[in-house]
This record gives sequence, C-alpha cells and structure tokens, in this order.
Amino acid sequence: MSVTVKEISTRSELRKFVRFPRKLYKGCRYYVPQLEFMDMDMLDPRKNHAFESCKASYFLAFDERNEVVGRIAGIVNFHYNQKVGKKICRCLRKRYDPLRRKAMQVLKL
Repeated sequence: MSVTVKEISTRSELRKFVRFPRKLYKGCRYYVPQLEFMDMDMLDPRKNHAFESCKASYFLAFDERNEVVGRIAGIVNFHYNQKVGKKICRCLRKRYDPLRRKAMQVLKL
C-alpha cells in the first residue's frame, strides 16, 4: 500500500482530521465520538489559549485512492521544555505509525 503524508493547511483538511476516528471506529459499539465542533475549537489556535505556549502540527495519511488512512498531531509545549531543559514533543496518532517521524521533522525535534 502506497501512503502519502500531508501536513494539514486548510480548514477542510482539519475537518477530515477530526472526522477520521468515526471512520476508523465505525462499527465499534464501544466508540463514543467527540463533538466535532469542540474538537475543531480545541485544534484552533485562535480559540485555544494553550497555543500561547504550544505549537502543534497536524498530518493526514492518504492511500492511493486519496482516502484518509491515518492521522497524527505533534504538540510541543515550549514552557514545559524550557522548565525541564529538554526538547519533548507529544505525538497523538491514529493508525499509520510512520506519521510520527514526519511530525517530528516538521516540529524540528
């Protein structure tokens, strides 16, 4: 399977990022989806005050048919890193593991 990783740059791509777990867990009776508008607000630097001290990059993985097969968010908290004297990045991912390497490159860690 050929996979293309793309950094999110538009609101419609961010919406695909937010909606992906619904596709991934479709049919799982234990999955409780988040409220989409709350996730969109949480990932928006204009609406989430955590971005005053953090940076985040979001990525989607697409297959040959241009369908989303994975997602990842790389998050850096600069205040924490300064406090502990380390470069730490938190990566939240769903499925496609090579996305982690791409997120680390973009966040320069």
